Amino acid sequence: MARTEIMRRSTTLDLFFLTSLAAGLVAFAVDAYFGENGRLKMPALEADISLLQGEVAALETEKAALAAKAAALRGPEIDAELLEERLRAVHGVAHPRDVLIVDAD
Repeated sequence: MARTEIMRRSTTLDLFFLTSLAAGLVAFAVDAYFGENGRLKMPALEADISLLQGEVAALETEKAALAAKAAALRGPEIDAELLEERLRAVHGVAHPRDVLIVDAD
C-alpha cells in the first residue's frame, strides 16, 4: 500500500469518527432539551412536584391523626368513645341513635 492510500483511509476514518461523535452530541443535546424529562418539561415537572408535596403533607397530617387515635386506644386509659366506635365497626352493629345511610349500589 502506498503512503497516500494509508493517509486517505486514516482521514476517512477520522472524518467518520468525528461525524459520529458530533451526531451523538447533537442527539444528546436535543434529548436534553426536548426529551421526556428535558428542559421544556421542567414547568410541568415542577407543578407535579408541588402537587405531590401537597399530597405528602395531607398524608402526614392524616398519619399523625391516626397515630393519635391509635395511641388513645393503646394507652393505660383507653378512650371510651374510640373503643366503642371501634367495637361497633368490628362487629358491624350501630348505636340506636345513629342515623344510617344505605347505598343502593
